[in-house]
Amino acid sequence: FPALLSLLSQLQPVPQKSIIYLSTCAAVDYFQHVFSAILPSQFSLVPLHGKHPPNVRQKNFSRFISATSSTILLTTDVAARGLDVPQVDLVVQVDPPSDPKVFLHRCGRAGRAGRKGLSVILLEPGREEDYIAFLEIRKTPVTLLKIPPVTITDVEARVVTSKFREVVLADRALYDKGQRAFVSWVQAYSKHQASSIFRIEDLDWSDLGNAWGLIKLPK
Repeated sequence: FPALLSLLSQLQPVPQKSIIYLSTCAAVDYFQHVFSAILPSQFSLVPLHGKHPPNVRQKNFSRFISATSSTILLTTDVAARGLDVPQVDLVVQVDPPSDPKVFLHRCGRAGRAGRKGLSVILLEPGREEDYIAFLEIRKTPVTLLKIPPVTITDVEARVVTSKFREVVLADRALYDKGQRAFVSWVQAYSKHQASSIFRIEDLDWSDLGNAWGLIKLPK
């Protein structure tokens, strides 16, 4: 999320419509609150996922497509296909899709109808970087993002973690959302179709807990 923040704050012109993909509905429910706490003021954030009641889903989707200021749709694969979202400037996949076929559908949300768009996927250093070769084999090549340069120091990461925790400590319900969201995310990660690349045995639990701004790890 510090990397995502760095990307959003450096892009020129500022993206008017952005879509950020997470793997689970519970993760959207949690991060819509904590990520809002660190977003620059010019951005507004709209959540959308498949467990929202139909009227809420329609209302939030309408809010996003009719927005006239810089707006981020924080969503799951419910927005990867089937919805007509015009004029999206930026797509960021925080979580790689479980089904590799969905990768292209997500990317395709940016730069439609002759417009330019940017699609970015965030990967952990190490084994997750094997996803690059995996996509190459599937004829979906990706290249390293160099402009803008996104580099995050340990200090910057700790600052974001502490801001997340401030928000969580002020709201018991949000603490519970974080616990449920983290468990759902781990379950989704463990079911990834590219299981030789995305392996829960390789995860650093303390680093992940800090990245999520958790007060403690779920049992």
